[in-house]
Amino acid sequence: MFRTRELPTRVRDRERSVQVADRPKPARVVAPHMATCAEADCEDEAAVRVYVPWAEDREVCTAHARVLVQQDGVVAEPLEGVEWR
Repeated sequence: MFRTRELPTRVRDRERSVQVADRPKPARVVAPHMATCAEADCEDEAAVRVYVPWAEDREVCTAHARVLVQQDGVVAEPLEGVEWR
């Protein structure tokens, strides 16, 4: 029976890091998102997309998102590229 010999750990790790570094990185495009909150009389930056089953999905600020997600069935998803405050 033929047995293969394992490479020492540091050689194996170095080869693996070279293989990973040589791969092209996938392009991830994040559009700048500077929309304002969808709630009336609010001019804060939208940071969360709220999915409301009985109404239209909308993008709201963090303060309004905190209130809305306490209702049953409402799901919040953070928007990419938005700084949280």
